[in-house]
Amino acid sequence: MNENYNITLLNTESDKLPEHLRINVRSRIDHTLLDPDATSDQIINLCEEALEFGFASVCVAPCWIPLCRRKLFAGAPVRIATVIGFPHGNDSTDSKVFAARDAIMAGADEIDMVINIGWVRQRSSVLLENELRRMVSVCGRHVILKVIIECCLLSDEEKVYISKLCADAGVDYVKTSTGYSTGGAKLEDIRLIRDAVGERCSIKAAGGIRTLEDARAFAAAGCSRIGCSKSVAIAQKEIEEETRWQTEKDMAEFWDRTERITGYMEKHYERDRAVAQDVKHRREEYEKLIAARAAGKDVDEQELKSLLDFDIYQLKWDYDKSHGNPPDYTLLPYLKNVDKT
Repeated sequence: MNENYNITLLNTESDKLPEHLRINVRSRIDHTLLDPDATSDQIINLCEEALEFGFASVCVAPCWIPLCRRKLFAGAPVRIATVIGFPHGNDSTDSKVFAARDAIMAGADEIDMVINIGWVRQRSSVLLENELRRMVSVCGRHVILKVIIECCLLSDEEKVYISKLCADAGVDYVKTSTGYSTGGAKLEDIRLIRDAVGERCSIKAAGGIRTLEDARAFAAAGCSRIGCSKSVAIAQKEIEEETRWQTEKDMAEFWDRTERITGYMEKHYERDRAVAQDVKHRREEYEKLIAARAAGKDVDEQELKSLLDFDIYQLKWDYDKSHGNPPDYTLLPYLKNVDKT
């Protein structure tokens, strides 16, 4: 039998992305700062954070649009949203239309307008339809219009009523809340709005969304946008979870690939069984340390790292050399450290 043989590189099938990571939350976030005492430095920081974490937009008061436009140059992936009739919604329709036109001229890409809640409660359909259609008209095809219906002040019937009017008028988004009233977004409201509008418009949840778990729940319920001021903490946790999953996935694939190769070696080549046993021992020790760390015990990270500090091909090459076996030159393409003497 020819002692030289080729160990085929084995690729494992990639694990499917875990369900909780299948929706990228941070790309749906409207990074929001609407505090009345916000400063230019805070707005600049807001824009920089949005670029860093890949948020959908920054949402700011109208006075800050020109500054955001300078920071978020044309072609930047982050859009500029602003608020109209905020937070009560009881400005006149003319003033809302004028303010929206002025904001668009200043560089706004998206308008979040608060509807007149009193008109909704008294079913003033003519007034509401006029306001919605005029706002849709001024926003045109290229500026997104989100209408805030302030769910916490409405009955379920009123939420359905105004949501349908928004969809009929051609609004892009129905938005749950300002975050400045008596309550914020609720999952039951998302389901109610979705049933009312179908696929005719999208939904934005806002108000009280402070954790990654909250944001994921609203995204899974069908919200294309999520408004929050805790965006950075949410994004950092999401990135941390993605990184941890990728590391765990890489480790699983590393051990699986290594184990399959060593299994082949152990089965077919008597002299390589010691190498295979060495690898199995490493994996057993590695899994013990990982289990201990998961249980909250202190683990020697250097010891953990040392168990991973090997390559199966290099291990076999070094083993053959140290035991006086003929070198297997088919391994050379896979080796980093080779003493051919």
